[in-house]
Amino acid sequence: MTRTIGGGGGGDGGWIDNAILSYLHARPQSMYHCSTSLLDLCCGAVSLLRQSSDKKWSRFRSTPRTVNFLVYLMFLALMSKSGVSIASGRVSSARASDTVVAMVQNSRRVSTASANYKDLFVLRHGQATHNPRAEAARAAGCSFEEFLDWMKQDDSLDSELTELGREQASSVYRQHGSKEYWKRVELVVSSPLSRAIQTADLALPPTASEDGPTRIIHEEFREVNGWLLNAKRRSQTELADLFPHWDSRQCLHHHDDILWDPDELEDKALCGERGYKGLEWILSTRSERSILLVAHGGILRYVMGEHPHVIVRDGRRDSLNSTLTGEATTSETSIEAVKIRSPDARFSNCELRRYRIHFHDEDESCSDPSSRRKIVMTELDLHHNDGEKV
Repeated sequence: MTRTIGGGGGGDGGWIDNAILSYLHARPQSMYHCSTSLLDLCCGAVSLLRQSSDKKWSRFRSTPRTVNFLVYLMFLALMSKSGVSIASGRVSSARASDTVVAMVQNSRRVSTASANYKDLFVLRHGQATHNPRAEAARAAGCSFEEFLDWMKQDDSLDSELTELGREQASSVYRQHGSKEYWKRVELVVSSPLSRAIQTADLALPPTASEDGPTRIIHEEFREVNGWLLNAKRRSQTELADLFPHWDSRQCLHHHDDILWDPDELEDKALCGERGYKGLEWILSTRSERSILLVAHGGILRYVMGEHPHVIVRDGRRDSLNSTLTGEATTSETSIEAVKIRSPDARFSNCELRRYRIHFHDEDESCSDPSSRRKIVMTELDLHHNDGEKV
């Protein structure tokens, strides 16, 4: 059965019917597109009016038309989200108010969810010693087996950055170091592999001041593990000696790398699961709001592109993606170097992307605390205005 609302009428609601409902009656689809933001706006407004003790707000709150205006807008938004059409007819303000009560009571959870958003910059490491020939073969369309074979031929323990890789990482700082979003980074998280840590230090150099971002080496963000020596990390003691400004003990499971298997490459699903756990750690245990994560092409692909509990969305405003790829990061920006790509596409060497990351709202309200929560990663433009709604 189709429920209908709208039409004219007298009383406190008549002016709303005439000014708003008649407009929506002619343009019903407009409510569908704005309903979510409208609900958020009205929930916040009603909460402020109900809780405010300030005299001027109390006077504003007591105005019947103000409250009625908000109630009707919220009711319309709810009906639109429920698939109710806008047509002639009438619904009582009491019924609208009753319908809105649950939304107002739920506003606290909505506000809490919004507070859990984090600004996550994701950076793949620069070119390492095992990359040049393997990446060239991949670009030429080789198979995955051939790609691995090239890496095996150029393999070395915990391979470090090449000169080009160091230049790529340094160019990230040259491009973004003066930007406010880069200055606001509070936490830097890196894979325990040297090429990622080196990239992080060049892209966001450590400072002598204690005010700089915290730096943590995290086991979960290492590259696909096993078989290749370049995937084997150094011991905690070696990492502490090489990178004393990093916390190398908090998030490493063992002193030595007993997780590395010389005979077998880690399963893709297990690799993606590690990445999921790492993202869950960032959201659940860290208080920092702006975070730089430096990791690897393989794990980023498997966690963002294939993990069933990670949702990647595109919130970019630009018609063209301004992120440069590969060796283009070391040259002047040109329209030929700019490519449109999906937000979960494989990262090129030293490619930087920005995501707004949070737990999915539906999972936050789940009554079973043991259930797995979905993680939403919405890619933003690097210059995204923090006050802009995604």
